[in-house]
Amino acid sequence: MNNLTATPSLSVTAWLQQLKQAGAISALDFHFAKSFASSEQSEALMVAAAIVSNELNAGHICVDMTTLVRRCQLLGACPIEQYQDSQFWLTLLSQSTSIQQVDSDLQANAAQAKPLVLQYQRLYLHRYWHYEQQIAQYFAHSESVCRFSPADITPRMQRLFSRDWAMLLKAKSRYSREQMAVYAEQFLDVYDPALLSNSAWLNQLTHISDQPSLTEFVHGIAASSRINWQQLAALQACYQPRLVISGGPGTGKTTTVTRLLALLQDLQLSAGKAPLSIQLVAPTGKAAARLSESIIGAKHQLNASEQTIATIPEQASTIHRLLGVIPGRAEFRHHADNPLALDMLVVDEASMIDMPLMVKLLAAMPKQARIILLGDKDQLASVEAGAVLGDLCAFISHGYSANLVAFLQACSGFNLAPQQASSPLAIADKLCLLRKSYRFDARSGIGLLAKAVNQGRAEQALELLQSQRADLPYQALNQGAYQDLLTRVMQGYQPYLVALQQGEAMEQVFAKFHRFQLLVALRNGELGVTGLNQRLEKLLQKQGLIALPASTDSVWYIGRPVMIEQNDHEQQLYNGDIGICAADDTGQLMVAFESANGLRWLLPSRLPAHQSVYAMTVHKSQGSEFHQVAMLLPPAKQALVNRELLYTAITRAKSTFSLYADPDSISAACRNKTQRRSGLVERLANGVE
Repeated sequence: MNNLTATPSLSVTAWLQQLKQAGAISALDFHFAKSFASSEQSEALMVAAAIVSNELNAGHICVDMTTLVRRCQLLGACPIEQYQDSQFWLTLLSQSTSIQQVDSDLQANAAQAKPLVLQYQRLYLHRYWHYEQQIAQYFAHSESVCRFSPADITPRMQRLFSRDWAMLLKAKSRYSREQMAVYAEQFLDVYDPALLSNSAWLNQLTHISDQPSLTEFVHGIAASSRINWQQLAALQACYQPRLVISGGPGTGKTTTVTRLLALLQDLQLSAGKAPLSIQLVAPTGKAAARLSESIIGAKHQLNASEQTIATIPEQASTIHRLLGVIPGRAEFRHHADNPLALDMLVVDEASMIDMPLMVKLLAAMPKQARIILLGDKDQLASVEAGAVLGDLCAFISHGYSANLVAFLQACSGFNLAPQQASSPLAIADKLCLLRKSYRFDARSGIGLLAKAVNQGRAEQALELLQSQRADLPYQALNQGAYQDLLTRVMQGYQPYLVALQQGEAMEQVFAKFHRFQLLVALRNGELGVTGLNQRLEKLLQKQGLIALPASTDSVWYIGRPVMIEQNDHEQQLYNGDIGICAADDTGQLMVAFESANGLRWLLPSRLPAHQSVYAMTVHKSQGSEFHQVAMLLPPAKQALVNRELLYTAITRAKSTFSLYADPDSISAACRNKTQRRSGLVERLANGVE
């Protein structure tokens, strides 16, 4: 091993002290590093420990050797002379007795737990290495539990996913030939782009005038050209207890899971068994409320018996509420030794769940219980460390095992042979990607822009924006564009404020408020949440839409929208919940919040940490949808923008996405793909040892 030397001018401890004072590392990072001061090769271990601890702040689970070198370079003036040599770091760390060395014999090393762990040439904090191992084991080691035959499943699935063909016949009288092609693409389970562009196929479709002929025509389409990914997700849930369903905007994740639940419950009831006990959860109160609303809407459209429909729950809660928060403690009431009392759990917006919370949730699951994770793998990862959904979905196009392919084909009739993998992985069978968007046709501006950004195609994204499509208003960022943005935002929020002034019901006020949202990338500054909220309040007052309090001691006024930023279990308010200030019958200022049981009114003084929310960060918008979205993307030199940020903002919009951004900033966002460092992908690829 190389002998360590430090520069005479500065010791490692003094260097780390300077970094702490400058804010480059936290006090926690510094004190953790100092715990290695008495170890062999202590100076290098202190540097490595400080960096791996600090990387958690950026969401990374571990540090590889290349990153270790780069971080030393970025921090500057590292006293270790060999810090630029990645092989030096690997040799030192792999031979250190102060670090737990992990090879294939995990059981032997488990009793020798140490604060730092080295595996896959990556350095971990022990706790996060263990988290990663637990998640990999959970998704790699479950077996198929399908106890029903295709003969039981197929007729029920076909009924649940049946189409109203008469709607397609009626559309012919209203739509042009071009519109008909778009409608048919959305309505039919057609996956083959070549077939959709075939004029002879469209000619034949447009000349059909009765339902029997239409049914015969649809069933005559080759099975290889007709794939309904929603049906495949439902079938995969029948096949095994653990499933991840990913899909972009409008792919019908909630519709799919509602039909999936109906299928499982119908099979359960038909076998003479009690219905499954099902719970619905999401990471935030806002996402849970939206999940409840979506499930209720989807239930009303189910083609199932009343008995089956009654077994599907409607009320979703937050993950924290489900697990049972213990005030003042990091533990939950439910854990491996006190599991949840349920047969099945549906988790929405799974991309928002960080690794520690995901581990606690999985640990509390009963061994035989089913779990469905729903989310969009391409959205922003969790605010805290980890990108669990993204890591799991790294294998979503890998292909299914032969057994699963045979089962899916037998139940659906779809030709899935091309999906079969030559070397199947256990995790791949537990993944399903919903590929068809039912919200946007393939040529809509929002759909095309989201796809271009997600694939990192900056030139195509700019061409789309500069073409000034009706659903994609765009202006390059300058003083005039900034003023136009402010005007557009005031127009967007005017309906809910007028509704308040006219005394409309708060339910209608909320509905109008949720139709529009301003999204930003920054929290602070003129182009961030704080600066824009202050500017907008003054402009809205000037327009007579709000009346700011005369006293500087108060920030409350009728119409003020606020977002909760801290969980408060006593008040049943959670990070991301949105309230609107209004006067009650006595004239008292109160804040109204939506809930599954109706409106809840609270005194402003009872609220936990909160902030005005005319402007909202993109991170906070996850789990929400708005008819119109305006986004201000700062210049690239002011903020590190990435494609996940821009993609997430675009996919919050249902009808219009207005973007104010420099072309350089848009290009930078498309180029910069977030990479959260972990070993979970490699662990799943290699099989859990």
